[in-house]
Amino acid sequence: MLNRFGKPPAWHENPRILKLVFDGVKIKVVHYPNSAEASEHTPTPGSATARSGFHRMTACARLGIGPPFIHKFGAHTVACTCSCLTPLGAKRYPESMSILVTGGAGYIGGIVAERLIARGEPVVVLDNLSRGHRDAVPPEARFVQGDISDRPLLRSVFQEHKIRAVMHFAAFALVGESMDSPEVYYRNNVIGSLTLIEEAVSAAVERFIFSSTCALYGDRNPMPLNEESPPLPTNPYGDTKLAVERALGWLHQTRGRTYFALRYFNACGATADRGERHEPETHLIPLVLNAAAGETESIRILGTDYPTPDGTCIRDYIHVEDLADAHILALDAPASAAGIYNAATGRGHSVREVIDAVRRITGRQFGEVVAPRRPGDPPELVADPSKIRRVFGWRARHDLDSVVRTAWAFKLRQAAPVAEA
Repeated sequence: MLNRFGKPPAWHENPRILKLVFDGVKIKVVHYPNSAEASEHTPTPGSATARSGFHRMTACARLGIGPPFIHKFGAHTVACTCSCLTPLGAKRYPESMSILVTGGAGYIGGIVAERLIARGEPVVVLDNLSRGHRDAVPPEARFVQGDISDRPLLRSVFQEHKIRAVMHFAAFALVGESMDSPEVYYRNNVIGSLTLIEEAVSAAVERFIFSSTCALYGDRNPMPLNEESPPLPTNPYGDTKLAVERALGWLHQTRGRTYFALRYFNACGATADRGERHEPETHLIPLVLNAAAGETESIRILGTDYPTPDGTCIRDYIHVEDLADAHILALDAPASAAGIYNAATGRGHSVREVIDAVRRITGRQFGEVVAPRRPGDPPELVADPSKIRRVFGWRARHDLDSVVRTAWAFKLRQAAPVAEA
């Protein structure tokens, strides 16, 4: 059996491991089905620490490595689904080196920052808060309010925090808005990103992980889309992401800079504490949930004359937790795996299927209003995620029902009154 990087598995990647008990010195590994079959291992320095109750988490049991693990730190028990040890052969970094998360006050960036902190990574969040929320930044992160186009600020961040990797989420991401104001999108998404990339290169940052999009594929490719499908964007938003991908690709080709471009399909769902809070909200699932909650009278269906089985757009909906898993794997993957990856489930759902799922899961009824198509929207976007499965061992764990359930639970928590002390 080989692990996700094609190497013989380390002891902690054994799929028969059930439980790790960490006493601050050694890790006791309890196997199943025979609990008497136990052993102890002294972790390599840096691979696990008791510092502040944190330890490094990498390979995820949810990705097929094994069952969930339970971790005990003194009186505290933490349940998760990660093996929580840096894979053998992975490069060790001083604890002073940080991960820079741009756009970390946003939906996906905030959740990834939270995941990085949970595995013991020092995190610096850079966000101008033009579209993010200050309370979405994990309290353990160092927050810098500023813009990715501010070169002096970027230079000071790279110098002060000793950044080893950049996760770049900061971007404008509304298709309709990009059609109305393309110049704004090129200035922010392209010029701002190139400024960030230049400063990262000058600071000798080893790894750049880019939040890209399926919007760059356009509407003339056969489904499902793979990484070799020619990019044919039908809107400025997709074109700006493609421009940044190409810049990163040339830096990799000419200077050996390590980059990973994760082409998201439709990010959705929520964690216990974080979910979608866009202003304005344009994403389908939150809009349908608004109708289910009675905040709007109906849901607008933007076009029912697409060449799809029920006439509405089809999209590949991926849970934000699955995206976070993909980012962690990109951070830990060998430099030889650099490149472009689809991050998606490989299954498409129409607008009407999403509406039906919301009605079924929430038990709420609401109206529908048919509206004209939104300019720049392709009829169908569904991925072939076989490359990321093969190289990273990554696989989406959530389906559409899970997406709706977690997003609805987050919405109900947001609406619940805060108890007074």
